[in-house]
Amino acid sequence: MARDGLQPACSADRSTWLARRMVRFRRDKLCQTGGKVLLLGSRHDEVTLLHYAEHIAEFDDKRVARYKVPVEREGRRIWLDCEEFDTSGRGVHPNWPANFFELIVDAFITAYNGSEVCCQSQVGNASSVLMDAAALVRHAVALMQARARALGRR
Repeated sequence: MARDGLQPACSADRSTWLARRMVRFRRDKLCQTGGKVLLLGSRHDEVTLLHYAEHIAEFDDKRVARYKVPVEREGRRIWLDCEEFDTSGRGVHPNWPANFFELIVDAFITAYNGSEVCCQSQVGNASSVLMDAAALVRHAVALMQARARALGRR
């Protein structure tokens, strides 16, 4: 697993590793440049930016997904072992609730609605929420780390 907290990829496949670094860079760039997240008639558990928060949050016991991928080398297909933080629907931490992303977004809206970082409104018949990406990630990381610490004390 990569030591820099990035979503690790196949160690032997540098191009995949670089592609994953670019995904992290784009999400980091979204936060650094005043980017926004718009939920337009979407459920509050559908904010994929929170997977980025899972990767940068520092806590123990992150679940790791291991799998094999085919790569062509010297005209032959070989299978490489890969691993990354498991950001599937179960969440990175094994003891987080199934709706943790929804709880994070709801808490953010409750705390910041009507401020410069969060605004709720209607667009046609759809309810919408516009959230500052950096503020949402900071909020999510703090909640993730606090929840992981609380689970570790049990």
